[in-house]
Amino acid sequence: MSHAWHLLRCECGHSYGRISGGSGRCTRCGSSRFRIVSEYGDSRLLADAVADANMPKEIAQDIASRISEKASNAEVNQGNSRSKLLWAMYEATDEYGQLSIASLAEELAKLGIFEPTPDYLIGQAEIEGILIRHDPNSWTWLQQSS
Repeated sequence: MSHAWHLLRCECGHSYGRISGGSGRCTRCGSSRFRIVSEYGDSRLLADAVADANMPKEIAQDIASRISEKASNAEVNQGNSRSKLLWAMYEATDEYGQLSIASLAEELAKLGIFEPTPDYLIGQAEIEGILIRHDPNSWTWLQQSS
């Protein structure tokens, strides 16, 4: 048997939940004067809704800004990671402009980077048209003309 769960808002401003058909009294002030705000089919969803409804706006804004900041930092770190990988690829290139899996593995190890693998990086660079296979064990950078 499935139940409906209601999110209720008391006249004092506090939100709480109850199963449909049950008597509802505010968990803060004890009043029985409330309005039904929404209905849920799952008690877990109701619990989340009650928590959100009772969270002070300032805290909600602070949490939202922290989440946004962390997402922004993750994007920056991802960009830094890509820069490190490219830098390692350039460092692994010899004086003749050739890059090998072995030389790239060595550079990545110096940086403590084990994922993505040298094979994967070179393969991606090949697909993107950044590197071209020179022989079975080496690649060269494509020169961009202006």
